[in-house]
Amino acid sequence: MNAPADLAPQLREHLALYRRILDLVDQENQTLRLTESSSLEGHRQSRIDLLPSLVRSLDELKALRQAWQVVPPADRARCPEVGSLLRQSQDIVMKVILLDRENEQCLLRRGLFPAREISRLQAASPHIVADRYSHRPSSIRDHAV
Repeated sequence: MNAPADLAPQLREHLALYRRILDLVDQENQTLRLTESSSLEGHRQSRIDLLPSLVRSLDELKALRQAWQVVPPADRARCPEVGSLLRQSQDIVMKVILLDRENEQCLLRRGLFPAREISRLQAASPHIVADRYSHRPSSIRDHAV
């Protein structure tokens, strides 16, 4: 196991990656909001390039979190930065997820979502979203508008 003080530099590296990804997703969001139709291929390629790093990083972050949880409380108290870095990492990853969902919704509304990204079932049934909305309870449906 890593010493508690050794966790902080590793967490800073992961945090830097998550911030880069958040910047990328935020730039994509701004592009989607500010332009009617734009070339999002650059954003898409950047996502593809960063995906293996993100997957690896999230796996490592999970292991670091587990290592931190078994550290005795007295030792944790001597390294408060580690807990803070873990929380910051989690917060940024959640922001990325939420912003990415917003970007996907914007792409879908504009019809810019690549057809290869939509499952065969959904591609064969373009009414699937309308059907799902019609199956929601009326009290929820009434508040959605």
